[in-house]
Amino acid sequence: MIDTTPLAIALAVSGGALATAKPPLPIPNVMTYPLVSYHAQQKRRRHLLPMQDDESNLQTTVIDPRASRRRSEAQQVGALYQGYGTHYVDLWCGTPPQRQTVIVDTSSDFTAFPCSECQEYGVPEHHIDSLFEEGASSTYRYNSCANGCFARQSRCSGDKCTTSAKYPGLGGWDAFESIDTCYIGGPHEMATEDNGSTEDLDPRHVSAFDLVFGCQTRVTGLYLTQLADGILGMSPKAGSFWSQMFDAGKMGTAKQFSLCFSRSPTVERKGTEAGAVTLGGTDKRFHKTPMVFSSGSNGGRDSSFSVHVRRIYLRRGTAGESVVSSSLANLNEDIKALDLPEDILNAGGIIVDSGTTDTFWNPGIAEAFNQVFKEMSGGRHHSNDEISLTHDELMALPTILFQLESSEEVNAGMDAYNTPGLVGSLDPTHPFDVLFAFPPSHYMEYDPDTGMYTSRFYTTDQSMTVSVLGANSMMGHDILFDSDNHRIGWAESDCDYTNLVTENGFAFPITGNLQPPGSTTEGSIPPPVGNPGEASISFVAVGKRQTNQSTDRFSDWFEECLHTDCANRLQVFLVLFGLVVIYISYRLCCCLYRRYRGRNEYAYSNVRTRDTELRTFRHDPVGTHFRDEYSDHPDDDDDDDGYKIDREFDGDFA
Repeated sequence: MIDTTPLAIALAVSGGALATAKPPLPIPNVMTYPLVSYHAQQKRRRHLLPMQDDESNLQTTVIDPRASRRRSEAQQVGALYQGYGTHYVDLWCGTPPQRQTVIVDTSSDFTAFPCSECQEYGVPEHHIDSLFEEGASSTYRYNSCANGCFARQSRCSGDKCTTSAKYPGLGGWDAFESIDTCYIGGPHEMATEDNGSTEDLDPRHVSAFDLVFGCQTRVTGLYLTQLADGILGMSPKAGSFWSQMFDAGKMGTAKQFSLCFSRSPTVERKGTEAGAVTLGGTDKRFHKTPMVFSSGSNGGRDSSFSVHVRRIYLRRGTAGESVVSSSLANLNEDIKALDLPEDILNAGGIIVDSGTTDTFWNPGIAEAFNQVFKEMSGGRHHSNDEISLTHDELMALPTILFQLESSEEVNAGMDAYNTPGLVGSLDPTHPFDVLFAFPPSHYMEYDPDTGMYTSRFYTTDQSMTVSVLGANSMMGHDILFDSDNHRIGWAESDCDYTNLVTENGFAFPITGNLQPPGSTTEGSIPPPVGNPGEASISFVAVGKRQTNQSTDRFSDWFEECLHTDCANRLQVFLVLFGLVVIYISYRLCCCLYRRYRGRNEYAYSNVRTRDTELRTFRHDPVGTHFRDEYSDHPDDDDDDDGYKIDREFDGDFA
């Protein structure tokens, strides 16, 4: 029987060099699922600050065995994995369960993945898993129009509720609404049922419920070429996965979830652990610093989680990657703010979007940012071109610090001047604001094929209408999305799910052998189809989604316009275009007719002289000849015996 305790999904991620804190006691009613981490990168980045006295919040974290939860306090922990720059989680749907990998996207309202009727899909060339077979699930049914469509963008087509999502230049998908029993997390390669474990870190502790999702019939662009099969909608809207789970009574009493990301320079098809997602709250055992809270904002899109930035700072790389400077003598040393007003910093709004690979800011900050970056990096210009850096040069680049608006009420009970993550003396007017670090190891992306680095913090994209804190800025943090209290929590973290699970006596193997639906023993089937001998895939991230190939914007638009609502507009356009072609053809025919007729009957001259005449002749067997009455040229071939009309004129013939 499925337990109804809240579910939290934690992602194991590799973070930066972080300030550490005394481990807080666990919070009840939360479950966590893991992401897959890049352990070599974790070890390199895990530099803890020296232990301080008991009154300081900077203490080396120690896992307390007493932190293990009893079932009455449980939260479920499960893994996240890395795709081409974004993070995905295992979604198991159907009876017996079939695995679908889905990108965790805090700006998408709906969950969708390719089903058996999909005519355009990325299996097996791109996607990890096979198409979802509706007929193989005894609990599957499509959502009939008679029951009312679920998603706000859905429309009735016959008896089915159809829906779609389009991203200009990036692709999209078409689907129809479906319902089946689903859960996320659990073992990566074998379906499971809730085993009634008393420990939330047990990967086999899961919670299933009836999920309304989109059965995709067509995918294009990045949705076709991404590694994950589909998308997990995690926006604040009612149709999102976490919202449906809460309504089903599987997430406790808190409308909260948290995401914790890491990044690897290579991605394996079998699964590359990269963090954790927690549904129902947050798992404090991941935290290196206390969780502090920024106020929610209405400045971004209403379908996304938004923040308001008070100031942006740059700090010299010598101070480390944590929000807490490694220069303990002066925590505010070597920091300089951009000299810009808040209305420029927040123009268009700012959202936190886990489905966007990179971080983008409105171009209004570009000049000021580049000026301060050059000053804090010893004369190096900031650009988004590839550059060659040694490790020391990378770590010497400035860390970007965002001051997020908050208040004493939101961070009640905290010492603003001694809590890592709060602004404190850096801005005495707003000491309870949140300080959020974006170090160079996160905004500089390494390409192992070229050995070059590229900055993935963009300030010059004129097409951006909203600023985006993307997945690369979220790395190294456990971020709580708290809809109940209209706030976002921030805590620095290693997000090392595998380490936390194994320390508590559980195994989490990733072998590449996915068990067939209904398996309960350790059998094996061939790994997902890929290139023979393929071990890993390097990636380049762009735009809203990640891609490893270029996109033709016009062909994408034309292809999408052959489907859904755009088809009507395309038909109108083609009709109008056809009428224009017919009209032009008619005019061209008329012109050609006149030219042909004139060639046989008329000779025109527009020379402005009284010596020019127009003469008309009957056809002779040879052809039409023209005569200039006043010409004595020996080559004159005039038919002087022909019928002629002499006429002088003093201008052009029209």
